[in-house]
Parts: sequence; structure tokens; C-alpha cells
Amino acid sequence: MQLADWQERDWKRAQRWADCCTRGECAYATERPERYLGGGCPGVHCTLHWEETQAVLRYRECFRKAAWWKSLRERPRTVQRVSRRLASDET
Repeated sequence: MQLADWQERDWKRAQRWADCCTRGECAYATERPERYLGGGCPGVHCTLHWEETQAVLRYRECFRKAAWWKSLRERPRTVQRVSRRLASDET
């Protein structure tokens, strides 16, 4: 079975992203990523599979980006907990 031109292009781009991510050139390889400038992996993982007679590309966040988002969501909670502790220690 053959991929369409746009699928071939997107699949090759996803493979480049995976290679960059493996080398640590992922935008989310550090704890505080800079704005994505288009050089390495943007934190996206892609899979290719066939459904009946049609190729399907599925995209999802890579594990590094998911961990970064989780830490970003938890950061305000941690600050609130520390602030409450400090306030209760002062009394």
C-alpha cells in the first residue's frame, strides 16, 4: 500500500522529530523549555498504521511534553501550599 504525498511528507517530518527527540534536541528536554523555534522536536509523537485500506497518522504529545505540562499545572498548587505553611508558621 502506498502513502499519499501529504502523508509521506508528514510521516518523514514526524520521523525527523523522533530522531531529534532521541538525541535530546526536543523542545521539552529541559525543565523550562524556551519558545519553540522550529529546530528540533516540538514535543509531538506520531504513529502510522493502516485502517482497512487507508493509512492513518495519529499525533499525541510526547512523554517529555506531558511531564512538562504536569509540572506546570502543579507549580501553582505547590506555591499555594508553601504560602499556607509560611502563613501558619507565622501565627
